[in-house]
Amino acid sequence: MITKSLHTLDHVRKSFNGVTSRTSRSKIGQFLTPAAIAQFMSSMFERGPQQVRIMDPGAGTGVLFAVCVETLVLQKIRPLSINGKYLGRVLIY
Repeated sequence: MITKSLHTLDHVRKSFNGVTSRTSRSKIGQFLTPAAIAQFMSSMFERGPQQVRIMDPGAGTGVLFAVCVETLVLQKIRPLSINGKYLGRVLIY
């Protein structure tokens, strides 16, 4: 199931890909995950007994992180806290 917000993020991805060349995206190693692929990846999500850690190495539209959070919400998992950490130039929640 792709929610309206994920559909919007996927539209942003498609629009961006439409105005940038595959060659220029390849040169900088940029890949924007399609919502369907992100959902497949989140279906393999394994939850530990006490905590969930999500590390999304991307800096695109945020669809991978959004799908992981959506998966947790649909499983009715309520966090006690949400923490973010900067590791260099990367923010980890």
